[in-house]
Amino acid sequence: MLCIVNSRSLALVFQLFLLAVFLLLSLDAQARVVRDPQLAELVATMARLPAEPPEDAPSRGAGPDLANAKHQLRDWIAFQLKIGDFSDARRGSAKSISAYLRHRLKAAGIGPFGISAWRSGPLVVVSTSFRIACGTDDSFYGWFWDGRSWVRSFAYERDDYAGMYQPLSLDSVRLAADGSSEAAGYYVLGSAVGTWCSSNWLGRMYQLFHVDGVSGRGALLADEDLFAFAAEGDRETELTADHAVIKYTGDTVDGRKTPMRDSLVMYRLSGGHASRVPMAAADAEDYAEKWLTAPHFIGNRSQLASWWQTLYAYMAKRESTSAEWSSTGPAARCRDDAKLLQFPLVFERSPVRSTSGQGAVPANATTESHTVYFLIRQDGRHSFSMQDIRSAPRKHCPVLEER
Repeated sequence: MLCIVNSRSLALVFQLFLLAVFLLLSLDAQARVVRDPQLAELVATMARLPAEPPEDAPSRGAGPDLANAKHQLRDWIAFQLKIGDFSDARRGSAKSISAYLRHRLKAAGIGPFGISAWRSGPLVVVSTSFRIACGTDDSFYGWFWDGRSWVRSFAYERDDYAGMYQPLSLDSVRLAADGSSEAAGYYVLGSAVGTWCSSNWLGRMYQLFHVDGVSGRGALLADEDLFAFAAEGDRETELTADHAVIKYTGDTVDGRKTPMRDSLVMYRLSGGHASRVPMAAADAEDYAEKWLTAPHFIGNRSQLASWWQTLYAYMAKRESTSAEWSSTGPAARCRDDAKLLQFPLVFERSPVRSTSGQGAVPANATTESHTVYFLIRQDGRHSFSMQDIRSAPRKHCPVLEER
């Protein structure tokens, strides 16, 4: 009986010994990470960041220390790519790179950070995220494997803390090969929204880069902030070898949909260059509104068609007042032509004062209104053209009423 007890005791002692060895090895591995001089500098910088920045502060707790922290983390990521075995895209996938970076930071007790990675061939893009009052400050960086080493391709971050500070809150990063040559380059599209403590009209931001397929150098092709509803608005993006699309929910003067309409920005891509498609639209209604507010509407009056002249009369200023418009229903496809849509609009003019501008509006004056029907052809995806403007509905084109 005594031998049995001793055997069990020895087994327990051996298990405890193995556990102790495992813990010591883990602690030693963690200690090696903590002793990383780059991470030590990052920890020291982050200690200077305000723990609870006031929500009403314009900079929201951001400043030079945050910029230093972003750069230190960026440089640390670049060094990890250098020492890690990530040159082969099959072994160093985006998922494995992001998992590796998160593990190293977690082992060092640093964070929490939002770290994400994307990869297409030799191009790796990594985003970082720092917490600030009422949101995050995100950045994203690109590195390119040129066959010998990792080359920094591009960097995008917001660091104007003294001016109109508008940090990014990234919602997508997309990569696509341009396919223009044997040594194909790459397009990178980052999209984000603004963050703040109250308003939901915080904007839609996007940045479009092209990365050279030989040198790895990145060029910024587009960088814009759009006035947009960020809380529940459209945030879809598309990126291919020949086009980029950024969708958003913007404002409108259409009384039926005020204050929002679905809209988009579109670029044609070719040979590492981007050209914006001026009248690309999310749908026929979005196209109609862009068409009505385009600069040519106010400009080339003498070159307009007869129906254009009639429409201009309702839109142009008349003494002390101007016309306003709103739609009476959604655009409807015509039954005899699936590519043709009819969109009804009502133009209204308020009662006009006397020519001197001093007389009162007559008590019996009524608002003048006139309905016109836009006929819009859908030429392709996001591509429309104005076909006609009529004073009566076109046959075979229904008029839908909003319910």
